[in-house]
Amino acid sequence: MRTLALPAAFALVSLLGPVGCAPSSEGGDDLILENGGEVLEADPASDAKKDHAAWPFVPLFEDLSPVGSRETRRLFTTAASYRALFGHDAPGVNFAREWVFLYSAGDKPTAGYRASVAAVIPMASGLTLRVTTRLDSPGQGCAVAEVLTRPAAMVKFHIPPRRPPYLALYRGDVTHACAGPAR
Repeated sequence: MRTLALPAAFALVSLLGPVGCAPSSEGGDDLILENGGEVLEADPASDAKKDHAAWPFVPLFEDLSPVGSRETRRLFTTAASYRALFGHDAPGVNFAREWVFLYSAGDKPTAGYRASVAAVIPMASGLTLRVTTRLDSPGQGCAVAEVLTRPAAMVKFHIPPRRPPYLALYRGDVTHACAGPAR
């Protein structure tokens, strides 16, 4: 019986794909992820360089419950890819002119977390679209509700004039300090 269960488990894992707590950086529909899909720490000095400027974006308000419990960053460049995840068209988005970026911080054990898209930057070379996300977290001593939360953010932005073939993902997370209990 054991010899059958082990191969069956391997077959199931190979069909379902990797399982675990690793962040999902799915990238874009057809953009190549830089850095092997690793989400790098944002460098404020690099972000301030004059050879690239942040692209304006508009927050989208959508039920983000389908994104799941794992950390996820995803760029949607087509209506079909958006529909495949959410089951409907993106409200107010024209994929001929706009793309959508989704960031979910995954499940968190308390309230007090806030996910956001900090910057969307088409690099001056035109080869890379750089997206920086931010997770604000409650620090030591913060009074927060003990409730499972799933902070997420989604934005839309105009497609860069030169369609970049690469997507680079960065994070600029912040943990907020809170005063301890009064004595």
